[in-house]
Amino acid sequence: PIGPAETGAPDIYIVAVSKDCESAACQEREVQALADAQQPSLCSSTLVLSPTELQCTLSPSTHNPLAAAIMVSKGNGADRVIGALADPATEGPSLSYDPPSANGVDKPVQTLTSQGPIVIYGNNFPEEPLTQGNLQVWVTNKATPPSDASNPGPDYQPMCRQTQRLSATELKCWKKGDLKGKVVGTTRPNMFVQVGPNKFSEAPAQGALRIEQLKVTDQDRSGDWEVGPLDVDIEGVHFGEDENGDLQIQMISDGVFTDPIDKPKPKSRRLKPIGQNASGGNITGYSTKVPCRIISRTSKKTMCRIYDSVFGTALKPEHYEFGVPAAETEKLKRFPVEGVVTFDDMGDLEVVPGAEILQAPFNFTVRLYPCDPGQHR
Repeated sequence: PIGPAETGAPDIYIVAVSKDCESAACQEREVQALADAQQPSLCSSTLVLSPTELQCTLSPSTHNPLAAAIMVSKGNGADRVIGALADPATEGPSLSYDPPSANGVDKPVQTLTSQGPIVIYGNNFPEEPLTQGNLQVWVTNKATPPSDASNPGPDYQPMCRQTQRLSATELKCWKKGDLKGKVVGTTRPNMFVQVGPNKFSEAPAQGALRIEQLKVTDQDRSGDWEVGPLDVDIEGVHFGEDENGDLQIQMISDGVFTDPIDKPKPKSRRLKPIGQNASGGNITGYSTKVPCRIISRTSKKTMCRIYDSVFGTALKPEHYEFGVPAAETEKLKRFPVEGVVTFDDMGDLEVVPGAEILQAPFNFTVRLYPCDPGQHR
């Protein structure tokens, strides 16, 4: 019930509190401190409708979280104190403004390096003055928005160099060309809209943005043997530039258990496809991954160098040939290797349905370097 008349007219007091202030004790402290500092309420013109009901006019805002209290004046009508506080732990709907949402893009197909304006479709995009300069679109491979826009962590990146509100359902984003491959992670990253210091869309726009997959179109090597130093020249598309993050190239094999192929120039390799085992289930990788150190890199061509064996170890002894004449080296057995171009430090990716991890496989074969009589490897 509304207190006696000598307490003065009660006011509904709604203010923004710090982002981690979610308990009643914290909100009580902050609300009283804000009232003492004469912070204006988001709710004005409080009317007493009955002994159990108050009404006020709520102003538009992008603040989050909010705290609500009924403030009353002391007997002298001076300082205001909390008469009642809305307990944030109470079950039921909490006090908040409708969050924004994003559900589409006018130009969904993009690359990591592409730049220029795109339009984001959604709902509840507030007037720009209310956003306090916090209008932004974030990309990530995670299913939740950043917890703190000022310190989002390595899994999130702002996508727009500039963002403009066109209407309550459209934003114009001038996409930056420095999207990090390890942040985007997949061909269909998640996208979140930010409209306030801590106000984000609650659900991601899954699949709205489609990033072009890396692709290898050709590759050549400085030698035909399995031992280095071996330079590998790789041509393709969508590798990104330096600002898109470091590339990672690995040579993948079954290590010591790698078997030779049946034909000198096979139509297909014998290793299992990346990401699958013999029964089609997911796997963490082959037994051996050998890094190929990046020497040079552009968005369409990269060169890397292997300093040791592409298998990372010696193979079974019976695979090695000894005392082979130079004229006979072309008849040596060939062994399959698979290379993978991806981005460094990809971490644990949350892949949405229909998406692919950003990577480009390629394959080739090598011969085992023969030993001269009386020598061994």
